[in-house]
Amino acid sequence: MKRRPLPRHDSIKSIVLPRFFGTNLDHQENEHSIHSTEFVSNLITVIENFRPKNGPKSSHSVVFNSLAQPGIYRTVGNMKNVQKLRLFIDDNYKNPNRYVRVLMGEGDLNVLTSLLKMFLSELESPLIPTGILNSKKNDSAAKILNSLGGAKQKIMDSLIVQGRLGII
Repeated sequence: MKRRPLPRHDSIKSIVLPRFFGTNLDHQENEHSIHSTEFVSNLITVIENFRPKNGPKSSHSVVFNSLAQPGIYRTVGNMKNVQKLRLFIDDNYKNPNRYVRVLMGEGDLNVLTSLLKMFLSELESPLIPTGILNSKKNDSAAKILNSLGGAKQKIMDSLIVQGRLGII
């Protein structure tokens, strides 16, 4: 029995539409670059505004801070739900209103953080290429980020802002 070729195989590249997860952010003219920055910032906003659906009723004086949860990005969410969201976003990445509504309906914070980790890990090229890190060892982090440009810089800016909010 012959196996189906992988999506990156030359014989099937022209037939299969490129997926949103696993996109290449190096090509600025790529339609996915525009939508990927929007997706990451929308997903981060959903994570920051997450409120547990079945948690204890909080009073107005107690504010739930989703970023203060211990191990927020270490704990893995239910992969069945993560995969379901991933497939939904692969189909609807051009319609942020639709996928944000679905993301807001997710009841598990770890599923949302796992979705973000999956998106970043499946990128075709890393956010910060090793070539830039090796050639600019003595440069500041700001100079390295500014040298990225485009979608990669916008995504890194969003992640850094979220990291600062989690620390405060």
